[in-house]
Amino acid sequence: MGTTKKIRQTKGITLIALVVTIVILIILASISISVTINENGFVPRAQNAKFATEIAQCKEDFDLKKLTLEMNGNMNLYDLKEQLEKQVKSLQIGQTNAIEAVEMIGLAEGKLSEIHAMLQRMFELIVKMMNDTITEIDKTYMKREINELVMELNRVADEIGTKKHVVEFSDGYFNQGNIEFVIEDVHFEKIYGADEINYSNIEEVPDKINEAIRKISKERSKLGANQNALEDVIEYESALQESITNIHDYIFYSDVINKIHSSEEEAIKKAKSWGTTIKYMDLAKGSISAVHGILKRMIDVIPQAEQINNQLNTDWIQGEIDAELLQVKNILTYAGVGDKKVFTGHFPYVQELTLKSLGIESISVMSIENATKSHEKVTKAIQTIENISNQLSQKQEELAVKENEPADKEYAFDVFYVTANIPEEYQNKLRVINGELTYIGNDKAEKEIAKQVGIKVEE
Repeated sequence: MGTTKKIRQTKGITLIALVVTIVILIILASISISVTINENGFVPRAQNAKFATEIAQCKEDFDLKKLTLEMNGNMNLYDLKEQLEKQVKSLQIGQTNAIEAVEMIGLAEGKLSEIHAMLQRMFELIVKMMNDTITEIDKTYMKREINELVMELNRVADEIGTKKHVVEFSDGYFNQGNIEFVIEDVHFEKIYGADEINYSNIEEVPDKINEAIRKISKERSKLGANQNALEDVIEYESALQESITNIHDYIFYSDVINKIHSSEEEAIKKAKSWGTTIKYMDLAKGSISAVHGILKRMIDVIPQAEQINNQLNTDWIQGEIDAELLQVKNILTYAGVGDKKVFTGHFPYVQELTLKSLGIESISVMSIENATKSHEKVTKAIQTIENISNQLSQKQEELAVKENEPADKEYAFDVFYVTANIPEEYQNKLRVINGELTYIGNDKAEKEIAKQVGIKVEE
């Protein structure tokens, strides 16, 4: 009886031990499985290592393709897109700078006009004071008015200041330079030669006031010349923006009105086509038109110098011509799309043009003889520009019949679009977007891995 009881107790203990052992084994197995499959476990780490290796290889192959094509002189399609868009934005900034400068010049010119009127009034009063019929009382009142005018003139001169103004503008790819101008100090002492009028030596006063008027007129002329040059910048950069936007939209939109994007294949075809060349020639003609307009204005101004022998007027005309020549030089140097310049030999349909080749490197109107020669030079330059414009129009007509055909390499944009050899298991996670290999998945660990190997991550 006692033995049977012991046997039963032993069996009960064994069964409990077995159950406990099974439970412990299950717990240990769960821990092992958890350690193996959680985010820091062996399986995910192995998967991540495999993912990192394969996408790194994919990125390396993709970059090598791009580098090979770029070394052959090709341009990535989306680099071209970015370049065109940046160029338009840069032109917009330059145009805004020019508009603000024109407004500033308008304000300064208005104040110089006030000073000019004050000096004219002083001259009139001085001439009256020199008249023997004027009483001493009248002279006293005239002196008081002149002194008040001097004070007011200095107040306006304070508002104008003598700050150097630099207006920066750009063709959007290369810095196109700037227009610099300084309004000289126009306080009474600077333009008259003394801080007050010496009435005891009144005979010399009219000539000194006339000299002051001449200085103010010269400053106004300088401002007028710079304003004309800036207005040329505004008009030209607006036209350049339009031309570049037309090239951009032609390549990258299949439907411009509804902004439907071209496929990569379609964009590449259009970028390499004669159609893009025709658009580029529109840009060239627009630049030529801007040069033509400036030269026509010069030809209208020069005859004024031929008819006069007055330094004040010739100073004004020469200042305007110098400013206009600078703008012509800027257009001839920088007009184009990106590094494809119109007048520097980059574009086969347009000969290299400079101020020197146009015969207008030096234009002077400081004598009647020089003005006559300058008139002849500018007339010939206008004829040259008109001939080039006509040649471009004729060439556009010839090319229109093959607009959709591939252009010769040097005439259009030789662009490429690189595809990536993405492993099949990652094709729902990796794509080429805007010319860049991009991770589009949601896995946090994979995003970090993609960043580490240089792949763009779409957030």
